Amino acid sequence: MKDHNGNNLETIQNLNRALVIKLLYGRQYNTRISIAQAAGLNRATISNIIDDLIDWGLVSETGNITGKKGRRSIALELNSERYVTICIHMLRDALVFGILDIRGNYKNHLRRLPTTELTPQQTVDLIRREVEGLIESI
Repeated sequence: MKDHNGNNLETIQNLNRALVIKLLYGRQYNTRISIAQAAGLNRATISNIIDDLIDWGLVSETGNITGKKGRRSIALELNSERYVTICIHMLRDALVFGILDIRGNYKNHLRRLPTTELTPQQTVDLIRREVEGLIESI
């Protein structure tokens, strides 16, 4: 029987990545050092995580900013252009569709009034068509 009390390296890396993304989401100006301080992780760990997130297109370097003691640091932010989330809210009297960027800002949304005569399969087909249309709009 396996003991599930420990964490393996991959789990810890995923937790650290999630923490970094959360910190990037909640703050306007970020640098590797400010993230390391806020996360309580060492600079090398943060650099590795940020490099991975940049490679995946989740994070962008946005230019230099002046830090403490006049040192220049590279500003970081979530790349809200690369990934989106599709949201569907099914209400009794409407279907609401939305596309949000990684920061939770609407890129596009629409509201459809379905007829009550639609079968479940017709409803699924309607949802698919509307989602495809939203995706084409971005």
